[in-house]
Amino acid sequence: MVMYGDILVKLKLPKRALAKYRNAISFAGNSSDAAASLEKQYALREKCSECFQMLGEHEAAMREVLLIPQQQRSVQALARLAQAATAAGAAMEAAQAYRALLKQCPVAVEAIPELASLAAAYGAIDTSAEDDEENAPAATTYAQAHGVPLPARGESTSSSGDVMHELYEALAAHRMGAANDAASLLESMRRRRALTKSPTLLAHQAQALADDDDDVGALAAYVEIRRIDPLRADGMADYALLLSSCNGAGVGWSAGDATQAVSARRRLAAPQWDDAPPPEAEAELAALSRDLLNHEGPAKAAGWVAASLHVEAEHRRSTRTRRKQGRGWRPPPRAVRHAERAVAADPLCVTARVQLGRLRRLGGMGDTAAASFRRALRLAPWNLAAREGLVRACLCAPRTVSRVKEALLAAKEAASRRPGSPLAMCLLGDAHAAAAGASLLHNGGATHRARARGAYESALRASPATRGCARAAAGIADVLIAEGHARSAVSVLEKQLECTARDASLHAKLGAVLVKVMDYGEAVSAYQRALAISPGLAEASTGLERAERLLRGEEIADAEEEDDEEDDEEEDDVIEEEDEGLEDDEDDEVFDVDEEDEGLEDDVGEDDEGLDDDDYMG
Repeated sequence: MVMYGDILVKLKLPKRALAKYRNAISFAGNSSDAAASLEKQYALREKCSECFQMLGEHEAAMREVLLIPQQQRSVQALARLAQAATAAGAAMEAAQAYRALLKQCPVAVEAIPELASLAAAYGAIDTSAEDDEENAPAATTYAQAHGVPLPARGESTSSSGDVMHELYEALAAHRMGAANDAASLLESMRRRRALTKSPTLLAHQAQALADDDDDVGALAAYVEIRRIDPLRADGMADYALLLSSCNGAGVGWSAGDATQAVSARRRLAAPQWDDAPPPEAEAELAALSRDLLNHEGPAKAAGWVAASLHVEAEHRRSTRTRRKQGRGWRPPPRAVRHAERAVAADPLCVTARVQLGRLRRLGGMGDTAAASFRRALRLAPWNLAAREGLVRACLCAPRTVSRVKEALLAAKEAASRRPGSPLAMCLLGDAHAAAAGASLLHNGGATHRARARGAYESALRASPATRGCARAAAGIADVLIAEGHARSAVSVLEKQLECTARDASLHAKLGAVLVKVMDYGEAVSAYQRALAISPGLAEASTGLERAERLLRGEEIADAEEEDDEEDDEEEDDVIEEEDEGLEDDEDDEVFDVDEEDEGLEDDVGEDDEGLDDDDYMG
């Protein structure tokens, strides 16, 4: 009966397998040998827990493992208990399970990132009551200085405990927003302990570098991982997301030259999500998805994420002519299905949730996209990509007051978790700019515009050449235009282009502002530079066509009328709702960020639907 249940599990029939295991447990209880009977029942409990996890019933999976005495739980049972508790939101039980897992198996490296994530997401989790004081970590560590509990070193005199302890310190720093410190700690750890070829450490370092806006170092680390272990799946979903956001050519990832990749990426500006990645990056993305799906099969989320991004990149390249004509773009259904399969393969994969939410947002499904991003943030509150996606989804049309308020809350949370990140400050500026439009009838527009400009200026002061600063310059230009200072906006954009000359969207933005000040010749030049960098940029192609007509004098009489109509559409885009949350508080805040976020716990059970399509490799 147990063998029959195992076969049903392999065939992805967990409900039928669960019935067989239940019957086997009842038969095992009738055995005359009590000790052997209990041992068989404990093994069957683990199998039942696996079936419940496949069905998505995480609380039931926890109960099955908790029925096993603590001394009889195997490493697999503890790992399954920790995963189920994390998915069910039981932070304390998950932390205790991971600590017990490390105590039973000191080399379980997979437990360290999860412990750091739990500590950062839910605060200091005190699970060290059973440890002796002599096992406590030193008080000078980074994580302990910030109130994050560290795993005990253990009584072993070997250096393996110290390695795990240092890894936890670095990951705790990353989860708490100090991505730069985390990358430095991991690099130091690799050098001091002769672990320069460790794919696990390289993957964590690449994630920290990417979160620190250092795409150059992140790409170099991922290239090194692919050279060491081409079939590695852990952490490769983030690599696929980074590849798909590249906007320059000649990087040469597939050639395996990390130095060339670094030198080329230093000349690149912000990622261009509205254009396909360069051919080299697209080829590497195709190879990554093919390797992961052929080696791991459909059981890993990373392969489906890479496949979804590859299908999206191919569709962007094939529809470039359509987008140049300004006819819009929607993500292909095949890419959405692959993202849904990634979520179904691993519901705890944050990158899969982010990709699914991003595709839904681009497809015009703002509500379901926001639900995906909220689920990702419940799994990883420090994830800036998920926070950015939630802000963008909330600001999708129709832009209601409640959505703008939620976007402002999410942006402020991102800025508080990453105070030195230009991307986080840009999100805060975007949210305040949207709140200025939502507060037109409540005399709060000027206040929010001032705060938006302050956030954008903070992003520019952080580093003028990072990928968030081009967006900050464009945001400042929008604020200046709204205040009637279009000439000042031109100066801001021209100054920023001295640092990020390869940013196509910034050139297109400069062209649009030059059209507003009726400098049509310079506008045509700006649009042409944008198209030379990114030939598929729709706003540049449509703007160039209009600027050329204006330069010939064909639409001079209608130019100001079109600008007025665009301004009226932006104002009408804000749908007036009830007045709750719109009166100014004593501290002159239009939106109170300390109130409970009641609307953020939407059900996202629909994320796992629609997975009956053909296999990707077919």
